Amino acid sequence: FGPGGALGPLATSSVEPWALPMLVPPRPWLTLRSGGYLSASVPCVRLRDDPVHAEVLKEADAAGLLDAVKHGLDVLGRTAWRVNSAVLAVQVALWNSGCDLETTQPVDILERPPRPRPEDYPQRSEYVSACREYARVARAAGEQLSKRCDTNYKLETARRFAALAGPFYLPHSVDFRGRAYPVPPHLSHCGSDQTRGLLRFAEGRRLGERGWWWLRVHLANMYGFDKAALEDRAAFTDANMARVLESARDPNSAKWWRTADAPWQCLAACM
Repeated sequence: FGPGGALGPLATSSVEPWALPMLVPPRPWLTLRSGGYLSASVPCVRLRDDPVHAEVLKEADAAGLLDAVKHGLDVLGRTAWRVNSAVLAVQVALWNSGCDLETTQPVDILERPPRPRPEDYPQRSEYVSACREYARVARAAGEQLSKRCDTNYKLETARRFAALAGPFYLPHSVDFRGRAYPVPPHLSHCGSDQTRGLLRFAEGRRLGERGWWWLRVHLANMYGFDKAALEDRAAFTDANMARVLESARDPNSAKWWRTADAPWQCLAACM
């Protein structure tokens, strides 16, 4: 992290720098292991650590049973994306102010305490209690550090791709159940609310009347009003339109979008 929690340099020594979005469309999937990235070898089916599973997939691929799956992955991979720079700017400002991007609230950085020493405690029971408390705090500090590193890397990745002139692409693969996921783990539409709010389609289209209705339903869903009838969800957005417009105009000061179940996707919908 930089001074004051600001974004620091990209830490390529402790991440998977190859598993990033692509600047060109992925290669079409021709075989189980031929497609996706231009150089890195990634199978189109995420293999389990089982030689029988690998052999079954190899035979299925040779028999043409994976052709429809590979075609679907090609369609997903050709979808062009861009970073929502407006949402990214809000995330960076909030992050550099010392807030947690999941809760959008200020966070106190936990420090790992010194390890207890037996000679400092007259009773063994006191020493055992101190060790348990040390383990609890140390574990919480480690989890917080891991979470902050993940957030920082997501922001840095988004910032790099936001600076590009063109779109980017996400090669996809399926798990053993056939569910499709992007291969890049840090910036995708299947990630956390933070990363989902950062993405938008590179090729925009006019909403039209029906699209405008669905956008209002979507905003209600992201806020958490997602159990009512669809008409009531659209009405919820209409009833809160003043708050929606305020969130879009001045997201750094507006508080309404921060109270949503999925605040970053809610903010993106407001904008």
